[in-house]
Amino acid sequence: MADQQFNRPQPPKLTAPPPKEPGELAPPPKEPGELVTYLPGNDDPPTTKWRGIEFKANMPLRVTDEEHIEAARGNRFFRVGNEAAKDNPNRAPTDAMDYRAHVVQWMRGVTTVEQLISHWAADRDLRSKCEVGRDDIQYLGTLIEPKIRVMRQAEGLTQAQIAEIWMKHGVLDLPWRA
Repeated sequence: MADQQFNRPQPPKLTAPPPKEPGELAPPPKEPGELVTYLPGNDDPPTTKWRGIEFKANMPLRVTDEEHIEAARGNRFFRVGNEAAKDNPNRAPTDAMDYRAHVVQWMRGVTTVEQLISHWAADRDLRSKCEVGRDDIQYLGTLIEPKIRVMRQAEGLTQAQIAEIWMKHGVLDLPWRA
């Protein structure tokens, strides 16, 4: 009996599943275009029509036109796809430190003395809301004066012409010099 074999059920052999077709492993096809989101500032409308498309605030919309997508990438009021959400650059400053950063940001975009002075004058109420103090104004003056000097030379303006631009915008005394 020792030479007798018992008919025990054998465990099934483990085999790998048959290989799948190459297309089966691929993710579903991507929809054409990109999601574009309108990011309004505090005082901006909840909807905007831009390049013929109406956008609702903070609601992604699929855009297929490549030119439109690239233009949105360069526009601070729009985000394309899953781009990392930056601190909303359109958010209005709420205190003096925010206001300092706000001025540094808009100064990057100005190219003429007229633009810089106009922007400074337009921010009058905002400086008040943010409770911008004398030390903040002094600091900003150290940024604004050299920028004006460089642009004045590039534009060929005289000191008298610069003074006229300040007065045209209702600024009679430079606050950082007072």
